[in-house]
Amino acid sequence: MAKVVTYTFLDGRGIRWKRTNAERPTRVNDVPPSGRDQNQAEDELYKRLRERRLSAYVALLQSWDNTKRDLASLFNQADEQIFQGIDRINDPTVRFREICQKVVGAFICERSALVSARVVSLGTVDTACIEVENALKAVEQAALAGAGGPVWPDWEQYRRAVEQAEKAHCKFLNVSWTAMHQTPNLEYRLGRSAFLRGWRLRRQLADENRKWLCDQRDEAYRDFQTSWDISMYEIRKVLTEQLPRIDQINDERECQKVIRREVVGALVHAPRALRKVQMVSSRAVDTVCIEVEDALKAVEQAALAGAGGPVWPDWEQYRRAVEQAEKAHCRFLNASRAAMRQTPMNGVFPFSLKDRIVGRSDNP
Repeated sequence: MAKVVTYTFLDGRGIRWKRTNAERPTRVNDVPPSGRDQNQAEDELYKRLRERRLSAYVALLQSWDNTKRDLASLFNQADEQIFQGIDRINDPTVRFREICQKVVGAFICERSALVSARVVSLGTVDTACIEVENALKAVEQAALAGAGGPVWPDWEQYRRAVEQAEKAHCKFLNVSWTAMHQTPNLEYRLGRSAFLRGWRLRRQLADENRKWLCDQRDEAYRDFQTSWDISMYEIRKVLTEQLPRIDQINDERECQKVIRREVVGALVHAPRALRKVQMVSSRAVDTVCIEVEDALKAVEQAALAGAGGPVWPDWEQYRRAVEQAEKAHCRFLNASRAAMRQTPMNGVFPFSLKDRIVGRSDNP
């Protein structure tokens, strides 16, 4: 007969369990975990929460980019027939239902990402999430204003709502950046011994957070470099290899629709990777990220210039836009290289809200 061996172990929440090789594990209620085991469990819990916060914040910013892109496709003045057959619907009720289905569908992903961000957020970040939620409701109401009637859409109301939503997301980016760069609060370790509190513990937490930020920056910079190469390759492929196929389309409006879908799909990789860079980078790198983001939009506009016409693509305008984008990318490389050689700072805003909003216009 095998000898029965009894031993205890801790789960991820710091709860002590008793187990033998002959029975299932049972919880030990009368034996509290030791201080060291409890500290290790708290450390693991905080690390998992920090990873979830970063993923949720980046996902929310990426979903906002997708929402803007979907709304731009729905409401672009050069492609008003994107709603196939909607102008031929005479019944206002049926017309309103079709419009609601397409407009509300553009917000599904961001609403899901917003819920995930609020689950892991506290304080100022949660307040910023509430402002983002209210701004999204305003954009949805503006997009549906007058739906089914002869004056839909109301362009002025829609542009104002998108502008306010952009400001709310910029504020969210500011406060979430600060939350990710701050030293963890000591309140979650109140059960520790008295000699570990104060300066010694704070220094330990700050060192751990700096090391984690360095690892996240290294991963974000490498992912962005890969995404940048993919986007530049895909956009060149659209303008060269896809050109004969697009020339076979006789309908000008359908040609514009195909070109827009191909160009936007080719440039979607770099902006998505840029969001994580903005979340974990220093202020100097984030300033260059804004230039890279503007340069990518200029490349997209140059690739869409004259779409559907006889002179598409405009190679001269595209060449100038790509040249400016490569210069911005080079500045990003220099800034990111310098940032990786520096120790991350804690609790400093990456940029001012005014600097990001002035000169921006993401309206379709």
